[in-house]
Amino acid sequence: MTGATIYYVWRAEGDGEFVKIGSSRTASYVDKTAVAGKTYRYAIKARVSDTYSALGAEAKTVRLETPAVTIKAYASGLKLTWAEVPGATLYNVYRASPGGAYEKIGTSRTLAYVDRTVESGTKYSYYVAAQVSKFVSAHSNTVTETAK
Repeated sequence: MTGATIYYVWRAEGDGEFVKIGSSRTASYVDKTAVAGKTYRYAIKARVSDTYSALGAEAKTVRLETPAVTIKAYASGLKLTWAEVPGATLYNVYRASPGGAYEKIGTSRTLAYVDRTVESGTKYSYYVAAQVSKFVSAHSNTVTETAK
C-alpha cells in the first residue's frame, strides 16, 4: 500500500479465526512461528499515518511440509535423497562439519543432491528445506555420514 508506515500480519490456522502475529515496516514478513505440516491463511492490515486499512480480503494458503531425508556415501561424494514435498519447486541443502555451524551449500530442483566437495574420512551432517514460492519449510530430519 502506498505510504504505509507499518504492516500488521494476521494468520489463521486452517479455517480458524485470524489472529495478529506480528508487524513489519517493509512489504515482507517471515513467520518464524509456523509449524511444518500445518495449513495457514494470512492477511495484512496496513497503517498510513493514523489510518488503518481493512484486513486484507485476499489470504494466501500455505501448507508447510518437511522432506524426509536419507544419505548414502559413494566414492564420488555423499548423496542425499528425500521425499517430494507437494508444491515445492526448490530444495535448499544445508551442511555442517564436526563442530561447525550449518551453512547452505546448494539447491536442487530434483529429489536428490550429491555433495562432491567432501573430504574422505570426515563426518558431515545435513538437512534439507523445501521451498514453495517464497515460503521455506522447517528443516528436515538431520542425517549424518562419513565420506569415503
